Amino acid sequence: LEMVEIYKEMVGKVKGSAGYKRCAAKRNNLLRRLVKEIDFDGVGRVVIEDLTNLNKRKNEYGHKTKEQMARWTYRPLLKCIQMACEVHGIELVKVSPAYTSQTCSSCGCIEKESRTRDEFKCADCGYEDDADINAAKNICNKGVIVPLREKE
Repeated sequence: LEMVEIYKEMVGKVKGSAGYKRCAAKRNNLLRRLVKEIDFDGVGRVVIEDLTNLNKRKNEYGHKTKEQMARWTYRPLLKCIQMACEVHGIELVKVSPAYTSQTCSSCGCIEKESRTRDEFKCADCGYEDDADINAAKNICNKGVIVPLREKE
């Protein structure tokens, strides 16, 4: 909720202005505080989506979404998470988000029709879950599965 307030404050600001820099500093301080509150006890690996090229696909979205994406916090959040992982000796794995929202976390079937807004129902096995939870499970699974090396 605090982040939403900061975003609303940032919307009217020109990037690079003193007001924008104040809002960005508030945003970054909030991110650091939130990451510090995470309990990393017993965690050996953190798996996150690699969203570094998201802005290159901005033309696929509407005006309001593009405006929000311009102010969002992937890099500062990633930096906070990377530092926390280093401090706690935790491995950080970034995985491609490709097809994670269309893949069934139960059977692995990839069907675009399986996801409808907030709901996921596998067209193949019938598995049902919240669409975001299903995608998060797939991201986690991608971070756990390590490809085998070919024999030389």
